[in-house]
Amino acid sequence: MNAKIQSFLRIDRLRNRGSLHIGKGEHWASINKDLAKKICNKSSFEKIKAIFKDTFISDEMWLQTVVLNPDYFFDNGSAIFNNAEKTRLIDWSRGNPYVFNEEDFKNLVNELNGEYAFIRKVEPSLAKKIALALK
Repeated sequence: MNAKIQSFLRIDRLRNRGSLHIGKGEHWASINKDLAKKICNKSSFEKIKAIFKDTFISDEMWLQTVVLNPDYFFDNGSAIFNNAEKTRLIDWSRGNPYVFNEEDFKNLVNELNGEYAFIRKVEPSLAKKIALALK
């Protein structure tokens, strides 16, 4: 239902949900395996779906809300959200994000062979060179 209509009709989709804290943030995130398993649990998934299925821009709120409210969404009531199992290399310190170029080649190949599986924002010519180096 349209957000304006819900507001006009004073529909509160969060009533009877206790003191649920709504989070917000980027819709791209790296999560660890434990949190992914908890989210995919049928009981947890049904709770998430019930709240966010008709939500405007839910992709920028659902994960943050789940992490803020582990007691509500998970049967065992805990969620660890850390970057220990991060998979994407993004350099925010040199850009918004930084676009990796030929000068970064050696470092990127080392990173991809180590802790990262993906790189965000690479010049097209460099992407092909990295792919060939990793074969």
